[in-house]
Amino acid sequence: MAHRLPRTTHCLNCGRTVEENFCPACGQETTDHTVGASLLLRDLAEEFLKLDSRILQTLLPLLFRPGFLTKEYIAGRRVRYIAPFKLFLFASALFFLCSLQAARRDLQKPSSQSAFHFEVENPSGGSSSASGKGATAQPQASERPDPVEQWFDRKLTRIRQLGEKEAVKQFYEQLMDLTSKVVFFLVPLFAGMLKVLYLQRYYIEHLYFALHLHAFLFLITLPVLFWDAAWLTLTYLAVVAVYLFQAIRVVYQQGIFQTVWKLLLLMTGYGLLLLLTLTLLAVISFVLL
Repeated sequence: MAHRLPRTTHCLNCGRTVEENFCPACGQETTDHTVGASLLLRDLAEEFLKLDSRILQTLLPLLFRPGFLTKEYIAGRRVRYIAPFKLFLFASALFFLCSLQAARRDLQKPSSQSAFHFEVENPSGGSSSASGKGATAQPQASERPDPVEQWFDRKLTRIRQLGEKEAVKQFYEQLMDLTSKVVFFLVPLFAGMLKVLYLQRYYIEHLYFALHLHAFLFLITLPVLFWDAAWLTLTYLAVVAVYLFQAIRVVYQQGIFQTVWKLLLLMTGYGLLLLLTLTLLAVISFVLL
């Protein structure tokens, strides 16, 4: 826009006389935005097309050229691509939005077909669904009430009051909300694991790789959310494995054997971290119902 809008002879911010497109004193752009709407709209259209070009130049290599974007950023070729953190934000926001939509769609199915059918086991034995079928056993008068069992009974009563679908909806929305926040801490931890495996590289290089990889994972998972098919799940797992192996080889440029054993260590450690994190978040989401 600075090359098309009329340029002022002095900085509108600090008043200094300037001859360039940006003020050398405060850095503000030296263009006059008080122009006709047609010129402004034309510049906005150009900026949009430029952004659209960057989206294509970023998403295509992200999806089909493992490790390429990270190598470009490490090499300093960055202007033509969307910044890694912005790309990660876009992909994660799209993923969590689609996850909620997929869950809501699933809840429209009958309970017998829904993947989110909520059934809770009573502490005293047996089971009771969240829709209110069955009843919890009452403690005998001679027994001392168990605080944990009392809390669980109150929670089960709360779930029954909400109803199965509403309880699952609130649980899943709370889980997605917590996960969307925690993922911002998981990505730097993933980069830290890479730093341990590749000590010779700077941490920021690992962070670039982690952001690009997670953005890819968020985007490639979208079809799995909406189409529940065994072949699609198997294809997804195979694509992720091949992509990750190739991306690590491209970025870190080590042999097949070194790449394989480091990849196994990385996936084992990060997989355990994800399992513990998601388990903890599921417990918290249940407690918050």
